[in-house]
Amino acid sequence: MTISRACAALALTCLAASASACGSPTQLADAPSTPTPPSSSPTSPTLASSAATRPAPHPVRGTTVGSEGASASSRMAVTTVTTTATVAPAPEPQPPAVSLHESIISQISAHPQAGATIMIGDEATTSCLVGNGYGITLAAANQNTSCEFAIAVTAQLTSGVNPTQENVRQTLPRTITASSPVTGGEYSMACTVDANQLITCAGGNQARVYLY
Repeated sequence: MTISRACAALALTCLAASASACGSPTQLADAPSTPTPPSSSPTSPTLASSAATRPAPHPVRGTTVGSEGASASSRMAVTTVTTTATVAPAPEPQPPAVSLHESIISQISAHPQAGATIMIGDEATTSCLVGNGYGITLAAANQNTSCEFAIAVTAQLTSGVNPTQENVRQTLPRTITASSPVTGGEYSMACTVDANQLITCAGGNQARVYLY
């Protein structure tokens, strides 16, 4: 490789130089067979020196890194995650809600006589009057009073009301005073009507009288 570059440089030098320097073709033929020393051109030694002193290429480090990465990957532990889904049981069907009106009427139909236990909402009461008049079919007392007092409250509340043409609810709310045949005392009772048309008279010692 170095000799070829030196010959090329020598040929270029001969073409550019004068005839006296290289000689005519006849002179070249008559010239002694002594080998011509290599040209002292500054270009050839530089190229030869550069080629001779060029360091060998370093091995590609990416190959080593890739091998180390592959080895590290092969040493990695494989973890398996298992997920268990819990399915909640289907809710049991609930019976349809029963209105207060349906509850009271069904209980009166099942127990039309006075003295039966009638549930008004969550409270247990005793039926004291059952029938028609004044727009009501039931008068009941809670456990803190007696049926005698409940009947006295009903009589005081319906006083002056036409039993067949008027509804006692139209006179409410108002407060009445009723006497208890059991205790002999008089008690003030505040009577109201709610959205369910239930009449509640409350007073005394947590006494409640219901009319419906």
